[in-house]
Amino acid sequence: MAENNPKGDRETKRVEVSFPFILIRTKKGISILERLGRLGFIKRLGWILLYMLPIFAAVGFYLILSSVIAYISSAFLRGIAREITPLGNLLFPGINPYLPIVYGWMALVIALVVHEGMHGVLARSLGFKVKSSGLVLFLIVPIGAFVDIDENEIKNAKARDSGRVFAAGPGSNVIAAAISLLVLLLIVGTMTPLVTGVGVVGVDPDGPAHEVGMMPGDVITAIDGKNVTSVQELKKILDPLEPGTNITVTARHGSEIVDFDVQLAQDPDNPQRGIMGVFLANITQSLDRYRNLSPASLSLYFFLPTLSDTMKIYVVPFSDAMSMFYTSSIGYAFYPLANLLFWVWFININLAVFNALPIYPLDGGQAFRVLLQALGKNKLSEKSVTRITTGVTMAMVSLVILMITVPYLMR
Repeated sequence: MAENNPKGDRETKRVEVSFPFILIRTKKGISILERLGRLGFIKRLGWILLYMLPIFAAVGFYLILSSVIAYISSAFLRGIAREITPLGNLLFPGINPYLPIVYGWMALVIALVVHEGMHGVLARSLGFKVKSSGLVLFLIVPIGAFVDIDENEIKNAKARDSGRVFAAGPGSNVIAAAISLLVLLLIVGTMTPLVTGVGVVGVDPDGPAHEVGMMPGDVITAIDGKNVTSVQELKKILDPLEPGTNITVTARHGSEIVDFDVQLAQDPDNPQRGIMGVFLANITQSLDRYRNLSPASLSLYFFLPTLSDTMKIYVVPFSDAMSMFYTSSIGYAFYPLANLLFWVWFININLAVFNALPIYPLDGGQAFRVLLQALGKNKLSEKSVTRITTGVTMAMVSLVILMITVPYLMR
């Protein structure tokens, strides 16, 4: 969201400290915004982003409402939400336990620079004065960026102009998210399984597989000489076997192919069934699903790599649990690149959708207020516009609070 500073330039301090936050202002970045704002396509892009803003807001509303309905309908999903905790809804690495510190902060800074920078570019393109730009630091760590656009000019501008400035932030985040996701899929496209089989992502320390030396990272290729390429095939072989049955498990162990003699233990949930005591993942199938982008698979790209071990769902091939099963034509660089690109995608799309919501003073809320003023010109008083904006804001905030609290209100 663009920062509007009503004070004069002379009153603007270059460095402001409100411990532990530090605000650094500069006019040096304005020349970059000026040059970008003169590009011929920027104004047309502004129109596109303005028309797309209600769509982003509708997506955000749908996601929040569907989450509330899902939590009300499913005790299982409420349990998952409680396990993730409310902190899992925040886009702050170090506070949200599932956002990695390094990749998370890098992605958040990129998202905020893109967001605020585009506000400034559109502002200069449309002739608004940008007083300064700068960085927000937490101690010495950059956590954000801002542009200081003249508040009076924005207030007195035509709705179509101020609306484009407000829409620029969320819209630029969507563009950054889309580019990041496409490049991520290109990176994933370079990955291939080290060997065809079923990945061992975890070993029960009290189970028979652990006793014979099997480890996370092993790839099971055969059971009693029968090749297996998926968890389903492996389960089909093991399910009929009783506890105490001896089997030979052929697996890639380190860089060697090893035969393990395993005596099946009793399944605590089904005393008639034998188990090895391992957590398994589909290697080839998970990779194929992830790199084939389609509307049906879009939800897959919202599954956090860091959730794999917590939820025992192994679908992200570059997660810590899965990356050891693959190689890539770009070498080990696939791992940091894929993870950084994922978090750039994830944080940008979430920042865009949330900022597009009609919650004042977010970008969507400010654009909504401007729209009301334009549509209700000579019909709605400023007081009425404020009341409607506040009412919509309170309704949306209540829905967000409901999404967070329902898992705890309904056990």
